[in-house]
Amino acid sequence: MGDCLSLTFSDISTWFLIAVAVVFISNFIKYKGRLKNFDWFVLVLIVALNVSFLMLSFFDPYTFGLLWKKFFVLTVAAVIINVLLNKVIQDRLEEKDEAVNWREDRKFMISLSVVSAVFIVGFISYSIWYTTPRDVNQTIEGIQFQLGEESVEKPVTIKINGELSRSLSGGGIYGGKFVITGEDVQIPSEDSGVTIDYRGQKNGILLYRNYQPGRHETVGTIVVNNQFEEIAIMLYNHGSWSSEDGQIISAPANNRKEALELARELTGYELK
Repeated sequence: MGDCLSLTFSDISTWFLIAVAVVFISNFIKYKGRLKNFDWFVLVLIVALNVSFLMLSFFDPYTFGLLWKKFFVLTVAAVIINVLLNKVIQDRLEEKDEAVNWREDRKFMISLSVVSAVFIVGFISYSIWYTTPRDVNQTIEGIQFQLGEESVEKPVTIKINGELSRSLSGGGIYGGKFVITGEDVQIPSEDSGVTIDYRGQKNGILLYRNYQPGRHETVGTIVVNNQFEEIAIMLYNHGSWSSEDGQIISAPANNRKEALELARELTGYELK
């Protein structure tokens, strides 16, 4: 529980400054426009954003887990700063014996409400659409090669048949079949399902789980671009992989040169 409630200095400082900026802009609009009900509008907007953010926890709990602390700091800081800033301005006006001629600008408030509602509904709709699991069923031809050995080049076929749930923070989680066949490779070695979790990043562990409890097979690290349109797999050798002489499978690719270029692009490593 302590870890969940911990807030780093970076979280607090960055999102506190964002809250300060938002509140100052809001109050600038309020006092320059002399809008009497603008505070209520900001309060309703904050509540609506929080409701939308809580809905995100259902559709994409991973992204929610990454952002909830920052959003918490932003919300609390914005409310407190807004109350204090309003009090300071009111006290200042009273000292100067100045009265603000507040006005009920319904047209302006309605316009802001409509724009905000469209934005929030659009965000929720996009979240639902983007995170809805979708089927992945495709076959990709690739090349298995060894770093440091230009003569090692073997064609492989990758068959993917499963379900992908994308994350708003990038990447996603895939579950289903992921079969690699080639001249001297058969992955998985048994009839196993796979779960690839690469949420928030491009790479995950290619871990096959046998249908018998407790049995699994770890093949390597997989780097994915988009919805498995491009793939690079760094195959483990006794549980590890070497950038000097490690085995890689890249797809789609027709030869070692294409496979190496794709692996470099996906991994960001200077491979040879």
